[in-house]
Amino acid sequence: MTGSIPLIGAVGAATGLVLGVTGAGGSVLMLPALVLLLGLGPHEAVAGSLLAVGASALAGAVSHARDGHLRLGAAAVFAAAGGLAALIGGHFGRLVPGRPLMIAFGVLMLLVAWRSFRAAPGPAPGGPAGRPVLAAWGAGVGLLSGFLGIGGGFLVVPALAGPGGLTARDAIGTALAVIAINAAAGLAGSLARLGSLPWATLLPFVAGSLAGGYLGGRLAARWPERRLRLAFALLVGAVGVVMLVRWIPAG
Repeated sequence: MTGSIPLIGAVGAATGLVLGVTGAGGSVLMLPALVLLLGLGPHEAVAGSLLAVGASALAGAVSHARDGHLRLGAAAVFAAAGGLAALIGGHFGRLVPGRPLMIAFGVLMLLVAWRSFRAAPGPAPGGPAGRPVLAAWGAGVGLLSGFLGIGGGFLVVPALAGPGGLTARDAIGTALAVIAINAAAGLAGSLARLGSLPWATLLPFVAGSLAGGYLGGRLAARWPERRLRLAFALLVGAVGVVMLVRWIPAG
């Protein structure tokens, strides 16, 4: 795969597109793509996933902000709590052996697929919660983000649409900003221990994810959300099974 730069870029664009459209989901596809397609080791893939997630989320957030769907106050509460937690998660995730890390990620993918299949689009019932509740959600999401190399949008969006009291569209745009900040903090934690990354293979992937994230943000208002969620659930569930089959057997 290292010589297939257009294909690597296309994979990055596809995952970035999903992230930009839904505010969630592309991140749980990036790490498997880096492991299964680019052949990176688990810890390198976690760091690379954080890099790609952060880049594509930032592109999507800019696109949503242009349309007036970014709420900086809610994003600041999440980022303040989640940034430090992501830094800690990135540090301790590096200490866990690669095989159990990948198994944990495969299980998480199945849970995300099930939640996406069951979730109904639109904001959850209930009014806005106070800042301590949002900060608690932010810390939990940030820790998970840094530890497993995910953006955590599948948790951020429901939190902002439910306890946060935002509309579905505002929750997606705000979640993308939170994801970008969490990913940057988690990446810092990972790089503190790894030292470097295989930039020659990651750069085409990140470039594709940037383009996909921005395009996804522009298309978010046009795509039928329920149909996209169902397709995403099937895809994530299938990749989760592949990850478990690949990593559960001993050796």
